Amino acid sequence: MDKTLQYSILKYRHSRFLEEVVNVGVVVLYPDESVYLRFYHPDRLGRLSSLYPDLSLPFIREVLRNFKNQAKKLSEKPSLGENLDDILATYFIQPDESAFFFTKSINVLHSDVESFESYLYNRWLSPYFNKDREALDESELQNRFLQDIEKQQQSVVSKIKSPIILHSENYKHTFDLTWKNGHTNIVQPVSFDLVKPESIEQKGIRWYGTFNLLRRNATENDCKFDLLVSYPHDRKLNKAVKKSLDIIKSSKVNLDIIPAEEIDSYAHQVVRYLVSSDNT
Repeated sequence: MDKTLQYSILKYRHSRFLEEVVNVGVVVLYPDESVYLRFYHPDRLGRLSSLYPDLSLPFIREVLRNFKNQAKKLSEKPSLGENLDDILATYFIQPDESAFFFTKSINVLHSDVESFESYLYNRWLSPYFNKDREALDESELQNRFLQDIEKQQQSVVSKIKSPIILHSENYKHTFDLTWKNGHTNIVQPVSFDLVKPESIEQKGIRWYGTFNLLRRNATENDCKFDLLVSYPHDRKLNKAVKKSLDIIKSSKVNLDIIPAEEIDSYAHQVVRYLVSSDNT
């Protein structure tokens, strides 16, 4: 039996002086479902960094994460009413001139939540999912990062090729690329361009062990790990990669994950900081 659903598109406006906007999320009101307010967004935002090189992706991720958490919390309330526009204006953001805004809600009839979710991704968020994914090994990830740095400011490259050795009582590891912005950022490529889920998981376990062994010394030296991550060609292995990254994150070291398609944006942030610090 078909049910009436309401959905609205979250759009991002990079500049008030530019007319272009891009879709960054979708919120849906499912009146008859137990989790009746849901927010969907792409996990990987490489498209945005290619459109706007000066964009802060961590800021965008935080906004999207907050919207998703808000939708989850609101779904626990007994009733919010059945007008999605009112819910968004009351609990999310007012329709104004900010960088983010929701479109006027659309009413649709649909019988199956799962197929409707697939429709939403294909209709409104498909540009974020490049079907011809480029898989890179670790040396290629490192070279891409250094090339992006060099294209923007050649003099900065020498400041990044500064190895650091971290150690525990019975183990030591050399990291080749670092840069400083108050703490020491260690840039480490990690490629998951593998063919078996077990191999991907084992790679996560190895890095988990490495970070656990080095955690104390990394903390003493105020180190943060920036992992440049490449995914496999086969998208069926995405679940294995997510599991492997969750294993790595559980090591409790300070780290960020930078997908391969976001390396140029990350390189831009590194260059901007190091150049500005030279001028102060």
